[in-house]
Amino acid sequence: MPAMRDVSARMGWLLIFKIGCPTAWSSIHGLRIDGTFSKYVNPTKVSFADYVTPIPKEVDSAAAAPILCAGLTAYKSLKLSNAKFGQWIAVGGAGGGVGHLAIQYAKAMGLRVIAIDAGLEKRDLCLKLGAEKWVDFIVSTDLVKDVQIAADGLGPHVAVITAGHALPFNQALQYLRPTGTLVAAGMPGGEAMLNVPIGLLIAKAEVSLIYIHQETDKTWLKRWMP
Repeated sequence: MPAMRDVSARMGWLLIFKIGCPTAWSSIHGLRIDGTFSKYVNPTKVSFADYVTPIPKEVDSAAAAPILCAGLTAYKSLKLSNAKFGQWIAVGGAGGGVGHLAIQYAKAMGLRVIAIDAGLEKRDLCLKLGAEKWVDFIVSTDLVKDVQIAADGLGPHVAVITAGHALPFNQALQYLRPTGTLVAAGMPGGEAMLNVPIGLLIAKAEVSLIYIHQETDKTWLKRWMP
């Protein structure tokens, strides 16, 4: 039985991400089953080599850790969006862990960022990191209109939503320009739903849900480390 669990631990992610196995989806550690893979860690084998990314000695582990999770989530969001150089991208939850990294990556990719969040502290952070425009969702009386105005009056080409609430997703579908792309980097809990007219959804947006697994993403990550 222990040997079978070892195989399950290793094969589970392969089945989930590369094959789309529904049985594997029902047994994700830490999501649908209590606990994580910590029980498989021992002094001689920390993890399977397939799932380990070396951290250069000159990079502080505390600084690298967020890049391995939030950083990959932010990067994959931008990658899936197919955003082109010079296009507008709105980042919902821009002052958060994933959002503030998305701003930096987007700027490095030549994208123009509209940061959406709340509070002066987050405003200053987002603008410092490279966002061109700022929309405070608490101060704004018409967020959809304000975001569209910020993006030349037409709305952004892409919206990356990192929040865990349904409202920002629904707003994004309204402020995106025609044929825009909504990338769901965050996942609202409970029975959150998209409450938008079907006609609007068909006419305006492509919706992408993301997860991080591809070896190409890990390879890209290494290029960003010193």
